[in-house]
Amino acid sequence: MRRRVGVLAGLLLLTAGQARAGLAAAPPKDTVTIGAALSLTGSLSREGALTREGYDYCATVVNKKGGVQVGDRAYKLALRYQDDQSTPDTASRLVEQMNSAGIKLLLGPYGSASTEAAAAVVERNGQVMVEGAGADDKIFAKGYRRIFAVLSPASTYLGALLQAAVDLYQVKPKRVAIISADDGFSKTAAEGGRAEARRLGIDVVGVEYVPNATTDVSSALTKLRPLRPDYVLGSVHLQEGIAIVKQSKELGLSPSGGFGETVAPATPDFVRTLGKSAEGVLGSAQWTPDVPGRDDWFGNAAEYAAGFRAKFGREATYHNAEATAACLAMVMAMERADSLEPDKVRDALDELDVDTFFGPIRFDPTGKNTAKPMYVIQIQDGKVVTVWPRGALTQPLRPPAPASTDAGGTSPGARFAQSTVYGLLQGGLYGLVGVGFSMVWGVTNIVNLSHGALVIGGAYIAWELNATFGLHPLLGMVVAAIVLFGLGYVVQRGLINLVMNAPIFMTLLLTFGLELATVNALVWTLTGDYRSIPTGYATEAFAVGGVRVPYGRLVGFALAIILTAALAAFLGRTRLGRAIRGTGMDRGAARLMGIPVPHIYAVTFGLAAALAGAAGAVIGTVSTFSPAAAGGFTLRSFVVAVLGGLGNMWGALAGGIVLGVVEAWGGQYLSGTLINAIAFAVLVAVLIVRPAGLLGRPFYEARIEAA
Repeated sequence: MRRRVGVLAGLLLLTAGQARAGLAAAPPKDTVTIGAALSLTGSLSREGALTREGYDYCATVVNKKGGVQVGDRAYKLALRYQDDQSTPDTASRLVEQMNSAGIKLLLGPYGSASTEAAAAVVERNGQVMVEGAGADDKIFAKGYRRIFAVLSPASTYLGALLQAAVDLYQVKPKRVAIISADDGFSKTAAEGGRAEARRLGIDVVGVEYVPNATTDVSSALTKLRPLRPDYVLGSVHLQEGIAIVKQSKELGLSPSGGFGETVAPATPDFVRTLGKSAEGVLGSAQWTPDVPGRDDWFGNAAEYAAGFRAKFGREATYHNAEATAACLAMVMAMERADSLEPDKVRDALDELDVDTFFGPIRFDPTGKNTAKPMYVIQIQDGKVVTVWPRGALTQPLRPPAPASTDAGGTSPGARFAQSTVYGLLQGGLYGLVGVGFSMVWGVTNIVNLSHGALVIGGAYIAWELNATFGLHPLLGMVVAAIVLFGLGYVVQRGLINLVMNAPIFMTLLLTFGLELATVNALVWTLTGDYRSIPTGYATEAFAVGGVRVPYGRLVGFALAIILTAALAAFLGRTRLGRAIRGTGMDRGAARLMGIPVPHIYAVTFGLAAALAGAAGAVIGTVSTFSPAAAGGFTLRSFVVAVLGGLGNMWGALAGGIVLGVVEAWGGQYLSGTLINAIAFAVLVAVLIVRPAGLLGRPFYEARIEAA
């Protein structure tokens, strides 16, 4: 039996791993193979997908026009992708593997962190990489001579937004606040913005850092709101950028100069997720369809945009264009070198000085493209338009919406009250996510590592019902719970039940494989796009003594209490519920009493899946979600379950509230980047004082696991 289960778990992991792999079969003759490690999964999967589209479009156009001419032969481009899972260490390892496979010419990963990690390997192996998505200036300060970036450096992103505001606003901004993610690119961009603000005579009233890829920036906003900035800049990626706009509405931060962000606004998911809330937001962009310049492969920027639209059915973003430009630079260098030898291609790149649809490409001695300016776009009527620098094709700037006069309380006490209220509401959502996880762990002794995927699945079900049928997300929550109950029952009865007597490592392996398979299935069917379920109230709030209470999160908190109470009543007052509790305490005695243990376990897993689906539907109304978020929900469920005590429903809710409040307080009085560390420090402290958790019961520690 165990051997059969091990094979099954291994197949699940293999299937998931194959979904992540990107190496194709050996290319035919007269092709040049170019490798790329890309974020096809993980927190940067959306931007990674856009980068891949840009590379693919380049290969399509080049191959259609006869390929790369080297000597008397024409070579077709064959692109080989592998998934770096949005992890720098993985990106560097994949580049090493490509070198072992004889692939010396590379296109870059998405993101500065992965690009920097890959650059060191490229330099050591004598490979050559051209990239369009690693802008951090620090990459090019290490003396590397085999990496070239077609994009403008990170230090210019926020500077462009500030200069655009000075040039275009009738009332020039005087007080600016900056929110930055804690990755290298974002920090460099924030420092560049700070320096440009000083040069322009603008006062930087605050700089706050948040964890990379977070969907909760409330602590930073609560700190900045009393400072009354008239222009808020985000040195961020997509998830944090959406959160800044969304949570600013919840917390009443409405600067007179509006919002400007580095990467997010130009990404299609930004407008799709925020809807009308995205209107007027400024964004720094590497490229727009209005930039000057042309080349023989793609024509001018407008022609590139038209061709891209014909292939993919939507407008090109600058992420697409910069990826295509990186590929184009490699193609031009191979032709000018009249060779595929990496050293000769490197020398040709070093001497490249051309105009393209992307603008000028001319590399300085460090590998940066210092010839190309940044551009500023604005969201107008749901579309991205160019507003700066001013030119014949740019559109007039639309002024931001009138600023709110409610800045909330400015005293330390008011800030403490606001963070506490927000932490309580956020903690309720954490509790709702973790209550099913705790029940499964307490009753079946299985740590379900696929729990986060069930949460995301519930969010997608509610989103699809809302988008297709206009069903209110609370009704969608009911449907999601019913669907996932059935799915959870079947998965437990037909699959997980096979490992109930196996070592815990086997259950971890199986549920982890289920998580990978589910996440990849969601990516295949629904893409890695970020989504949010629109409601008329989710970002609205009412004020009590200067403390804002968002309606959407209040509804989520109320549902957490109601569903937890309903589950506790079911377990304590119904025959089936008492059977679940009894099975959790002594499986052998339950069998002797005639309780059908496999059915009980399946019902338990089904109930947990239903609760996870309900939690996902609620979270989808107040936050963004994508398949990449599954692991984060599983991790928080683990913390909540251990904090509250295994098998105790009210304990899980209490653990979630403690976690939410601790994160809110930690974000207020310590660095925002330490939120996760603070949460785990509290977990360790609670376990030292109460090993069974806040409301845990000792009998779960001594239960009998009879076969």
